[in-house]
Amino acid sequence: MFRRFLYALPLLGLGTLLQPVWCQTTAILPFANRTQHPSSLPEAIAGSSSSSSSSTSSNQSPNPAKDKPAPAAISNLDWIGESIAETLRDSMSARGVLTVEREETDAAYRKLTLHPRAVLTSASAIKIGEALDAEDVVYGTFEWKPNTGGGAAGGSLTMTARVFDRRRLREGPEFVETGSLDDLAMLEAHLIWRTLSTVAPQFAPPESDYKTLRPLVRLDAEENYVRGLIAPPDKKEKFFLQAARLEPHYSHPNFALGQIHYARKEYKEAA
Repeated sequence: MFRRFLYALPLLGLGTLLQPVWCQTTAILPFANRTQHPSSLPEAIAGSSSSSSSSTSSNQSPNPAKDKPAPAAISNLDWIGESIAETLRDSMSARGVLTVEREETDAAYRKLTLHPRAVLTSASAIKIGEALDAEDVVYGTFEWKPNTGGGAAGGSLTMTARVFDRRRLREGPEFVETGSLDDLAMLEAHLIWRTLSTVAPQFAPPESDYKTLRPLVRLDAEENYVRGLIAPPDKKEKFFLQAARLEPHYSHPNFALGQIHYARKEYKEAA
């Protein structure tokens, strides 16, 4: 099973080269979307202008049935939940925690016939952790609430996370971060610090340095990159290209584009 390994050279010196820093494995699941009242979502939130070519329309009628797929205006925010999970995964790996790859996590959801962005009970989180052979499972939700003033800056984003320790069969406290969507990077950075302090406290920096856990990236570039991750194969490239144009020094979309070119045997472009 392929996992993200970070070797200890930068952290612990030459003596531990090629040894994983943290032997237990952490599965980080997509954060489910709890956003309500799609009719009140401003256009800038319901569908980003930077990804207006998305095939999902934000003008579809809400679906009141809770057990059916969310309306487009709500589901178009799902990239936020993927962003939280992907950022947690990258940052914790960079601190020496072994994390399960997103593709493996998606496969576990399919195996258990779970919707990949469903709100999970602790029992479902345990089942996914078992399927992935992970000692710790990180899962949660997010919700965007508009204020009466309207507009993207007039609302608040709340993300909630929990860590379940499968070895001790114990669920940790609930972590809650709240701010504007424009503050997504800072909210994610503090959530990373709180999660890392629970899973592997010896690798967590002082809380005053939590901002170092998450590089600052333009919000629209981050959105396009994450939309590329969850898009069908034939639509990934356009999102990655847009993210790379918006933030040329953002390595993630450039690496993803390199993988696409390599798969096509376009080795010159991949380099």
